Amino acid sequence: MEKIEGRMQRVDRRCAGTVSLRVALGEAVRTLGIGAKLLEQRALMLLPELIDELGGVPRAMARPAEIRQGELVIRITQDAVRHRLSIERHRIQARLNEALGREVVTSIRFGR
Repeated sequence: MEKIEGRMQRVDRRCAGTVSLRVALGEAVRTLGIGAKLLEQRALMLLPELIDELGGVPRAMARPAEIRQGELVIRITQDAVRHRLSIERHRIQARLNEALGREVVTSIRFGR
């Protein structure tokens, strides 16, 4: 509704110049050049569930830290967990990239 001469008047928003929110957001992401960063953040969000599923490791023992230039850093609290996840490293990487629809994670490093 728009206020015109002191009265509220309904405005038809279905004119030829409008686009869906999905299209508008997609265009904004492309224009700002943040598509890769959004995919990296999505990978960090998906990681805890994937680690639990593949490695049977509780979320508190392995937490995603960051992705920098394709390298995913996972903070690990125990050496046994680090060893277990290092065995699953390639499966974790493959499953994340599959879920994201492109290669976002090129390597995985385990830290403290």
